[in-house]
Amino acid sequence: MKKIQLPKSTSECDEPYIEMKGGDTIITYSYEDEVVYSLISIKFKTVYSFIYTECEYITTLDYTYGLVEIDNSEMKSNLLTAWQMRNRFINEAFGGEVEKIKHYRLYFDDYGMYDIICKEIEIEEEIK
Repeated sequence: MKKIQLPKSTSECDEPYIEMKGGDTIITYSYEDEVVYSLISIKFKTVYSFIYTECEYITTLDYTYGLVEIDNSEMKSNLLTAWQMRNRFINEAFGGEVEKIKHYRLYFDDYGMYDIICKEIEIEEEIK
């Protein structure tokens, strides 16, 4: 797992908001302390798989607060296997850009975990 630094923690934030637009998924959450109110948006671009698991149903110990990139992803491998089972060439999967596809896991305390397979991410913070 490779930890990806977010502007604010996901352990003490308000409930995340999910928006799906075209092939993208945007997860937004707010964070407030005594000094600042921040709105953090994580845009997952060209999403191929999106799975949400509520806290009580998480079966893996392979998670941490915040955002990580999963190395050697079983989820990504399963998608590639499904592609091959349709008698398609592996180098044509994901628009021919297999090497760009990443598995990200985003965990929010009290709200759950998101597993997302996509081509890239974009993180923004808006301070109000």
